[in-house]
Amino acid sequence: TSAGTIINGIIGWVFYILVARNLGPSNFGIFSVATATIALLASIFNVGVDTGLVRFVGKYISSEREKALRFMKLGLEVKVISGLILIVIGWFTVPFFSNTVFNKPELIFPLRLSLIGAFGWLLSFFVTSSLQAMQKFFSWIGLNIFMTSLRLFAVLGLIYLGINQLNFSLYAYIYSPFVGFLLGVAFLPKFFSVKGEGSVSKEFFHYNKWVAIFTVIVAISSRLDTYISTRLLTLSDLGIYSVANNLS
Repeated sequence: TSAGTIINGIIGWVFYILVARNLGPSNFGIFSVATATIALLASIFNVGVDTGLVRFVGKYISSEREKALRFMKLGLEVKVISGLILIVIGWFTVPFFSNTVFNKPELIFPLRLSLIGAFGWLLSFFVTSSLQAMQKFFSWIGLNIFMTSLRLFAVLGLIYLGINQLNFSLYAYIYSPFVGFLLGVAFLPKFFSVKGEGSVSKEFFHYNKWVAIFTVIVAISSRLDTYISTRLLTLSDLGIYSVANNLS
């Protein structure tokens, strides 16, 4: 896992360098706001499900396998519902944040794309958390490297084709979690057919609510600098700031 994490970090590092070089400061500033929003929204609308999966699937997968599968099915259902709510609410509130809060109307479409990207992250995190719970660490790190590599190959393709448009770079960023989810489900037990997932909901949400509260606090506080900078700086200055911020 240590070696895999280092490899995954290096691939991500190269990805951000290439995107920054390809887009230039101004567009990379917008790109960074959109990707920061993806991470923020995915953390908030995850509502503690990932930690709950690691906790309960890991606890029951050996002794009470069917109960563990109920937790997995419930976790996926919560993520899908939460993700759809995010897209619906976010689609109508993005113009307010772009025009009024950030005073940058050009952020409207990228931030709307970030809603879809956050949904993809919710799905991919379901798979990676389930793999962690079952202690399938080779599959876990392999899937992470695969998704990060997909982004890298996509941006390399854009550079080869001479495409330096912001939206295409965001497409390259947000498509890989969906592919990772579809591939990763094949490594999980067949949980779709299990019944009675509602019977474990009380135990699941009682634990998750506290995790969700602390996760929201950490997620917002850790990205406040990006949003304050978005309001105060020009997009070009924001792009330069974001290079250093992303690499760190």
